[in-house]
Amino acid sequence: MQSARIASIYCDANKKLIGIPHAKGDLQNYILSDIFFELEPSYSNKELGLFIDKLFEVYDNATPALEGITAMQKYTGLEAYAEAIKEYHLVTVTQEINKSFTFRPMLVDKKQEDSFTDIKGLSVKAQIYNKFVPVSSDSKALAFKVAMDIIAEQG
Repeated sequence: MQSARIASIYCDANKKLIGIPHAKGDLQNYILSDIFFELEPSYSNKELGLFIDKLFEVYDNATPALEGITAMQKYTGLEAYAEAIKEYHLVTVTQEINKSFTFRPMLVDKKQEDSFTDIKGLSVKAQIYNKFVPVSSDSKALAFKVAMDIIAEQG
């Protein structure tokens, strides 16, 4: 049975994006993989949409991060996950079974600095209006940018 796919997109103060596909672990748990992709600032909506697509293209081949070292730790070179994510915002992206997308803006949890929490349960959807037409790059980019705006308002 096919299930939803998940990826994390971290954004720094300069709007550089680090995208990490999740890998399916035991008991259908989703965990971060050990691979990441970068997108430099000044990207167009089309480039942003293609970046999001790339995260899901490798999803089936993504393997869990080994030995507790996450892709963000690998990317930043920092030993502790809490330190690695300290300067980043996070949007969790879910590709639903029907191929629509949900973008969840996240903030660092004030009680546990090594994790993120939903912002008041808000999410932004990029929907398919015709089941034979994939969600456009512009729709995904817009939904991602709205999620980032929510983080900026709440942060």
